[in-house]
Amino acid sequence: FSITLQKGVTYRFDLLGEDSGGGWTLDDPYLWLHDFKGKVIAQDNDISGSNWDAQIIYTAKKAGVFYLQAADYLSDETG
Repeated sequence: FSITLQKGVTYRFDLLGEDSGGGWTLDDPYLWLHDFKGKVIAQDNDISGSNWDAQIIYTAKKAGVFYLQAADYLSDETG
């Protein structure tokens, strides 16, 4: 997903799955944040040991276009 972020603003990205009841198709969501060149600048697999949802909290160092990549940890499911 292409997103535009503003410098200095803190963003929270959540990918909810079956564990939290927020979604029903992903057993173990995984989330990546890429810069405009495609470099991974943040990623998350599990919010905690008991919560398998994914969450990234990121403060943008620059304004511009970024990309969120969402998948299941095992990559055998789509959502």
